[in-house]
Amino acid sequence: MRHFIAQVIRYSHNTIFVVSILFLLWLLVQFYLIKVYGGAVTAVDSPIYIEDANRLLNGSLPEGRTIWYTSYSLFLSSVFFLWGGIHEVMLAQMALSGIAAICLYFLSLKITSDRLAAALSVLFYLLWVKIHHWNVFIYSESLFTSFGIISITVLIKSKHPWQYLLSTLLLLYTFFIRPSGFGFFVGLLAYGFSFVHYRQFPKWALAAFVFLMIAVTTLLLNKMLTDYILVESYAKAEIIYPNITLGFEPPTNLVIPSNNYTPLVRLILFALYNPLYFVKISLFKMGLFLANIKPYFSAVHNIAIVSMLYPLYLFAVKGYVNLTHHSKIRYFIVSYVLAQTLIVTLTTENWDGRFLVPILPFIFILSATGISLVLRNKFQLPHSAERKSTLRI
Repeated sequence: MRHFIAQVIRYSHNTIFVVSILFLLWLLVQFYLIKVYGGAVTAVDSPIYIEDANRLLNGSLPEGRTIWYTSYSLFLSSVFFLWGGIHEVMLAQMALSGIAAICLYFLSLKITSDRLAAALSVLFYLLWVKIHHWNVFIYSESLFTSFGIISITVLIKSKHPWQYLLSTLLLLYTFFIRPSGFGFFVGLLAYGFSFVHYRQFPKWALAAFVFLMIAVTTLLLNKMLTDYILVESYAKAEIIYPNITLGFEPPTNLVIPSNNYTPLVRLILFALYNPLYFVKISLFKMGLFLANIKPYFSAVHNIAIVSMLYPLYLFAVKGYVNLTHHSKIRYFIVSYVLAQTLIVTLTTENWDGRFLVPILPFIFILSATGISLVLRNKFQLPHSAERKSTLRI
C-alpha cells in the first residue's frame, strides 16, 4: 500500500499527466449531464434572468432585487448576442467550469505548495457532480461558483498593476452574479484585514479598518435585504424555501416587529422578542445547510452525501489547522464559508441544497490538504519540498 501511495504522489508531480486525467474526468461529467438532461434546463427563476438579459440587450438595466443578478444577466445577454440560445449558455457555463477547475488546481497549489493536494482538490470538485449539475440550468449558481474560483486565483497570483486591475474587475463581476456575493465580499474583506493585521499597523488603524468593515457590511446587507421578507419567513416557520416547515410550527405568542424598521433592524428585533424560537429555527436551518441531506431526497442520494461530504468536512478541519498561521488566504476561505452559512441560517435553505455549492471548492482545498498530510504521515512519505517555505499568501 505504501508503494501504491508513493506512486500516486509521484504521478501527482507530473502536471501534464494530472491535467490530462482531470480533463478527461471533467469531460465525462459534462457529457453525463448532457445525456441525463438532454440539454439546457430552465426552472422557476430562469425566465427572470432571461427577461433581464433581453432588457440589457434593449438598453435597460435590471431593477429591484434582480439588480444583484446583473452580472448573470449580462452573461446571458452576451451569449444571446453572440450565439442566441440557452443551449449555448449551458455550453459556456460548462466551459467556464473547466477553466475554474484549472484555476482551482493552481489556487490550491499556491496555497498549499502540495501538488497532491492540488490534484485532490480538483478531483473532489469534479466528483461532486452536484456542482456541475448547475452547468445545465439557466441559474446563476454555475457562473458564481466558477467565477468565485477564477477571480480569487487571479487575485492571489497577481504581481503587476494590470493584473490587480483585472482581478478587481473579476471580483466586482463575481459580486453581482447573485446575492450570495455578499458572503464572497465578506471573505474578501477578511482577506484584506489579514494584510492590515500582518503588516503590524498601529492599533488605531486596525480598529478603524474593523469599524469600516462592519459599517460597510451592515449597510450593504441592509440594502440587499430590502426585497426579502425574512421576518415573515420566520413567522410561518419556513425552514426550506419555498414554504417547507418540516413539522415546525410558530408559537402562538410570536411577536412581530413593525414594518417601519429597516430589514436588518426588524430581524434583530424579532430575534430579541422571540429568542428561543429564533435560535431553534436558525440552528436547524444551519444544520440542514451544512448537512446538505434532505428528507425528500432518495436514500441513495443522502447516503452519497454523508459518505463523501462528511469525511471531507473532517479532513478540511485538519487541513485548516495544518495551514500555517501566516497563510492569509485562509482568512478568505473561512470567512466566506462562515458568511454563506450565516446568510442561509438567517434566511432559508433552498429545497435543492444549491446554496452550499459555491463554497464547496474552497472547502475541498482544505480537505485535500488534510488528506495529503494524513497519507504522507501514515505511510511515512516525504512532504512536498515546496511546502518547506513559509506560506504568506
